[in-house]
Formats: sequence, structure tokens, C-alpha cells
Amino acid sequence: MDWNLIEHQKSNKINHLPKRSGAQTRIRTTDTRIFNPLLYQLSYLGTSWRFRYPASLVDGLVFRQKRVGYNTKNRAVQHQLANFLPFFCLLQRACIGAFVEACRRDSYCMDETGEKTTKDRVFGWGIIGSGEIARRFASDLMLVPDAALIANHSRSAPNAQEFRSAFGSRRAYSDLDSFLSDPSIDAVYIATPNSLHLAQALKAIRAGKAILAEKPLAPSHTEASVIQREAARVNVFAMEAMWTRFLPAIVAAKANIDAGEIGAIRKITAELAYAHQYDPESRYFSRSLGGGASLDLGIYCVSLAMYFLGQPQKVSGLWYPAPNGVDMSSEITLHYDEAEAQLTSGFDRDGANHFVIEGTKGVLRLDAPFLKAQRLTVYHGFAQGAPFGPLQGPSGLVGKILDRLPLPGRRVEDYPFKGNGLQFEAMAMMDAMGKNEKTSTVMPLSDSINALRAINIVLAQPATTRIIKL
Repeated sequence: MDWNLIEHQKSNKINHLPKRSGAQTRIRTTDTRIFNPLLYQLSYLGTSWRFRYPASLVDGLVFRQKRVGYNTKNRAVQHQLANFLPFFCLLQRACIGAFVEACRRDSYCMDETGEKTTKDRVFGWGIIGSGEIARRFASDLMLVPDAALIANHSRSAPNAQEFRSAFGSRRAYSDLDSFLSDPSIDAVYIATPNSLHLAQALKAIRAGKAILAEKPLAPSHTEASVIQREAARVNVFAMEAMWTRFLPAIVAAKANIDAGEIGAIRKITAELAYAHQYDPESRYFSRSLGGGASLDLGIYCVSLAMYFLGQPQKVSGLWYPAPNGVDMSSEITLHYDEAEAQLTSGFDRDGANHFVIEGTKGVLRLDAPFLKAQRLTVYHGFAQGAPFGPLQGPSGLVGKILDRLPLPGRRVEDYPFKGNGLQFEAMAMMDAMGKNEKTSTVMPLSDSINALRAINIVLAQPATTRIIKL
């Protein structure tokens, strides 16, 4: 095999010699080393892998060549020695690989003397719950740099272990106190039914853990206020997992509006509705679990409208009951001095599920389903009118064709992403905590409380009776 040979100079620097051009190339034998180019390349990994291996390790992996003369016999010995180099190379590769993996697994660095030094540790997440939304979050957490799923909790030990096996959690707990005592957990994601959010959030906060509670933050604005006060008292980060606000398309929409792209907002029209068969035991309809269309779907409409318009001066609306008395659907209107937001949600139908913002200079639409928007469309002039406009036009194939035809005054922006979209809220929370902030500027607890207050105002009114097809 054709190997490069280099000379170890007195200055301890390693200089490359020209490559061998043939079998007649002479070998200088004054204190030389047979050196694998792979090892030399590994010396550059210190920056990208965030560690440096001690010089003693390198010396142990370099094979010193004995001093030999230039006669024919010793040259033959050299060629025989070279035959073993592939084996030594593989051994060397294995040793270096094991060393690198040990450094990364144990999360520490080593300097040139072999001493341990500080290494940036990963952000440790814990998840309470093992349902569908918990699984989506755990899956998306794999897309977040410097984040790790440290532990998960479920009231059922088999469920906790199954979740751990599915998503690579390091530890699984069925006891909540033990889970919250895990020192490696930096933040807790609460992905349980709405009725459990308050108790679990308070327990996590009092254990000194930052919380990201799945929407709604609590079933009522009064309970959400308790979470806000306790987080402030303990001085820990707390946020509602209103993940839609952190999506790239929503960020772009906010930037467009702030830049005056559509002028001053005059009206918002939003619908979010998915048909669900009535089942009083399901989380959608169970009163004991905090069910109802407004808390499950309407919260997206209300929260996003307030994100663009702020807190309203007045709230009105009505709701329609399911057979057990929770809201099957609702219509909520937020009133502002010069604007209005008309928001509908329900389990009784499949809706258009888009979010339309009308301004004095144009219209911006978050395309369906807006809660996980990956596309927005901006309309100006002629393009705002039917049948090409942002509101519901022709349906089916014709509607799709019209929606995609090139049209003056209409601009489409795509913001695709991997996963379910929950990774963005996790990254935002980690970034805020890295800055020692205790609440999010994008999703402050005050916004969570205001959105819940608007919903509670409407649901506090007597239900509107109508025939609902089940």
C-alpha cells in the first residue's frame, strides 16, 4: 500500500514530505514516524466536535519506525513492516472512534493535558403525558438543535415505558414527584387533558421547572392567572404552547403587517372547524376533561387575532351546545375601535380553516389549515375581488385551479417545514431561557389570560338552541 512518510523534526512540527513516486523512493530513517493521514485530519476536529484529545493519545496511536540503514536487507524489513499498516490503521480508527464517542456521551471536553474542561450541555426536556400531542412534540424535539428528551411521565408505567422506547427518552416515570425531581430536566412540556393543566403546572413550577403547557393554558382565565402569579413568585419561565404563533408563515405574516403591506387592519375573519362524532367520554366533549370546541379550536382563532390586533375593547358571541352541555360550536367577535375579528369554531363540520386579515391597502390570507400554516397569500387591487379573492370562492378542482393561477396583485409565499411544527415553540422557549427571560415576548402569559377571558365571557352566556346533526 502506498503510504506517506513524514519526518518528526526537532521543533516537534510535522511536515509533509512529497508522496512516494515509486518503489525506488528512499526513506529517511532519522527519528521518523509512519503516519496515517486519517489521524492528521482528525486534528482538525477539535472545533467542530467541541473537544480536543490529549497529545498523549496521539502519540500512542503513532507507530515509530526503528532506525534502520539503507542496505537491501533493512529495506526489505521496512517493506514487511508496511504490510501490517492496514491492520494498525483499522485499530487506530477504532480507538479514536471509541474515544470520540466516550467524550460525546459523557458530555465533557479534554484539554491537551488530559484535564476535563466545561462543555455546553444539552437542554433537557421532560414530557408529562403520552397521548397524540405528546408524541408529536417528542418527534419534533428531534429537529431541535441542542435539545434532548431526558424523561417522560405517564400515570401508567407500561405507557411510560412504551413512550420511552418509541422516542428515545432516557428515563420513564409513573410517579410525578420522582419525574419532577430529575435534575437533568430543564423544562417540562405538559401534554395532558385541559382539566389537569393547572395542578400539574403548579407542581412543576414549585419544583423549579420551567413549563410549556399545551393550549389552553388552563380551562379558565382565573386558573391561568394563578399559573402566572406562581411562576412570577418562584421566578421560573412559563408559557402556553400556542405553537401557531411561532410558525415561519405566521412570523412572515406579522412582519408583512408591521411593514404596512396591507395597511391598517380593519377586519379579521377566521374559521377552524373539524367534524367529530359526539362521544361524551372523549377529550373533545368530556366536561370533566375540559372539553368543548372553543377551548380545543376556538383558542387558536382568538389567540392569533389578539396577536395581530391586541386586546379588544369588547367581546360578544354565542355558542351551541352538544347533548351533554359543552359547546359543540361557537361564534366569537372581538371589537376594536377601528377593527373587528369574527371567529368561528366547531366540532359540527369541516370548515374552510383559513385566517383572513383585511387591511386598508390589501388583504393577507393564512391558507388552510392556518393553525399549522405553511403558506400565506397577499392580495392587492383587482385580486381582492371574487372569484380570485381571499374569502371562500369556488370549491373543488375549479377552486384549486383559480387559487393557483398567476394573477396580477396576488403574491404567494410558501414556508414549508419538517415535522408537525411544534419544534419552533420549543426553540423559542430555549432561546428565551438562554437570555434569562421568564416569559415569552411572542406568547406572554398575559395574552393567554386575555384569550381565555374572551372565551369564558361568551361561554358564560346561555347556550343558543339549534338542531345539531350528530
